[in-house]
Amino acid sequence: MLLRRCLPTTFLCVLTFSASCFGQVPVTFNNVTSPGGQTPFSTLAVDLNNDGVLDIVTTSLYSQPCSITTSLSNGDGTFQPAATFYVNASPANTCAVASGDFNRDGKADLAIAIPGSNEVQVWLGNGDGTFQFPATSFIPIPYGAYFLLFIVAADFNHDGNADVIVEYSTAYDSAIGYKLVTLLLEGDGNGGFATTNTIFAPAPNITAGDFVVGDFDSDNNVDLAFVAPACNTGSCPNVVHVFYGDGKLGFRDTTPLSVNGSINIASGDLNSDGRTDLFGIDGATNQLVTLYSQKNGTFATYFSSLPAGGTLGSPNPCCDPILTMADFNSDGRMDLVASLNQGILGTTQQLAFFLAGTSPGQFTIQIVNLPSHQFITNPVIADFNRDTKPDILVTQADASNQAQATLVAAINGTSGGVWSNCNYPRQGQGLAICAPIAYAGTPANFNATASAYLPLRKIELWVDGLKIAEQNHTWEGYAWFNYSTPFSSGIHNGTFFAADIGNNLERLDFSFNVGNGPCAAPASLGVNICKPVSGSTTSSPVLVQAAANITGTLLRMELWVDGVKKYTEFTSTSLYTSVYTGGGNHRFDIFAVNTSGTKWLQTAYATTGP
Repeated sequence: MLLRRCLPTTFLCVLTFSASCFGQVPVTFNNVTSPGGQTPFSTLAVDLNNDGVLDIVTTSLYSQPCSITTSLSNGDGTFQPAATFYVNASPANTCAVASGDFNRDGKADLAIAIPGSNEVQVWLGNGDGTFQFPATSFIPIPYGAYFLLFIVAADFNHDGNADVIVEYSTAYDSAIGYKLVTLLLEGDGNGGFATTNTIFAPAPNITAGDFVVGDFDSDNNVDLAFVAPACNTGSCPNVVHVFYGDGKLGFRDTTPLSVNGSINIASGDLNSDGRTDLFGIDGATNQLVTLYSQKNGTFATYFSSLPAGGTLGSPNPCCDPILTMADFNSDGRMDLVASLNQGILGTTQQLAFFLAGTSPGQFTIQIVNLPSHQFITNPVIADFNRDTKPDILVTQADASNQAQATLVAAINGTSGGVWSNCNYPRQGQGLAICAPIAYAGTPANFNATASAYLPLRKIELWVDGLKIAEQNHTWEGYAWFNYSTPFSSGIHNGTFFAADIGNNLERLDFSFNVGNGPCAAPASLGVNICKPVSGSTTSSPVLVQAAANITGTLLRMELWVDGVKKYTEFTSTSLYTSVYTGGGNHRFDIFAVNTSGTKWLQTAYATTGP
């Protein structure tokens, strides 16, 4: 969870492929709206009903006590009517929330540090979008102290239990003011918190913000990063701290960046090297800042200037833009996006995309308009319509109707390849395999995806007891793996492992037979679809088996379902995969294409149950 920091900032770069911007494949989005809850303070995406599509959780900006609104996804970019829950004993009109599996039952829960109190509540999820009565932990902090407005969750000590980091303020002292202390609360695996560990206790009147987690040095221990001023005079630099975790609740403080104005940070693996990076906006110099983590525990820092004036030229947008990360244009490079208000309570709202170039710190900036409203929350990213592409959601509202916010899902319509080449799992955390499915050609194609409640860091492939490959294609709680390598004929046993930033593992075992599969190529040129049998009724995921007889050299085989590309086979004229579908009638098109561009097509129609 990121603290919302309302400080001045300015930037602009419209989509012009001029000398001021490095040209990249532009993105396109279709805005889909749904009714939300009350005017939001922040927005969180988490799979509350364990169906593999992230739902939306917002915290109220005005209601007292603070309220949490949940909106369950329909899987097509729209959301069910919102349900609102009021936080017991909250003296504040807003609160911050973090998600995780706090009682280790495989269902998403919500944790809230109640502002103005010493209470932490955990709403244990039932796995259907509803919650049990909150479990409350009373944290032993000094008399008169109270929690501030943030909370972040991760497993910092490898015990499998989700911990949280919170911040409290002592009572005001006329001589020194306030002391603001950051605590790590150790989870007990049942939705409660026991041991407390002080990890940051600066001089009086210095507070920290923008807390994010990651594994910045790739040592399988969760690290922490945040921003704090260097002194309490009001005119000193803001410093980015990176606390490297030792896996035993201890930390080593480093300070890779200091700036003379406002700065916000977020985290993600920008270059897919297995180490978490940092990125944000330096408000004083009007620059995008990217900090790429290095093997030696340091960071390579790049500043990208953002032209002033024009569409986003207002000198006082409401809040520092909070960035988040995914590959929006399917070019294999991670991009950034921020949501922006035009002016204080301005009605012009936009998404600013930073499309990554081939070199570190190199971005093209593209502006995408949103519907006009007065308030907007931070963007959250997920695959909201099950097409493997990263979509974006913001929550908007107007002061004239504080009880009714609008969920705006920007559904990714950018043309290009299949992002993951495989559907993401149909549960909140786990692995899904698309290839090999029982049979494989040679070289064998391995394709899988993973999801988790905490940020993922990698997927590993092991075959016959040997580690074959490791890939770091991750964004938020998603990861994907695509790899080809030769194998000898016969039966082989494989395992996929997905690891989050704390090295908590998900495992999926499978076997495959390298050789001639049960689907034979046609005697004449073309494609033979063995499964699904045209006109049949089957279940989801649908097993797809096909083989092709072509001239020349294979370039690719493609599976399209209802006009949407779902899978690509590059190594063999035999295609074996599985694909999720909704209930109803579906069209399955399989193309075979050779290197000369000649195409062969076969189509099958099948019905799947609900």
